[in-house]
Amino acid sequence: MRLIPQNQFKKEINAFVYIKVLKWLNANGIEILDYMGANMRSIAEFKARYNPTLKPYYIVKHTINGKKFLNELKAFVRAFFIKNLEY
Repeated sequence: MRLIPQNQFKKEINAFVYIKVLKWLNANGIEILDYMGANMRSIAEFKARYNPTLKPYYIVKHTINGKKFLNELKAFVRAFFIKNLEY
């Protein structure tokens, strides 16, 4: 019986679970899995073992401070017109 070193134990268990899940998904006709977290280096390295096809995604941020947003928008528009229009 091969013993797994303590520092590798968690990685090996995660790999085992992933393999089981991937086999189950394949057996049930699931062809796409969103690995999520591939933008985090340690997670991406782990998940790279399974030869995924990476696709870009975009993060859209919004502000809940409407006043700040409007002030920034006004400043941007003002600067744009001052830079690009001649009076």
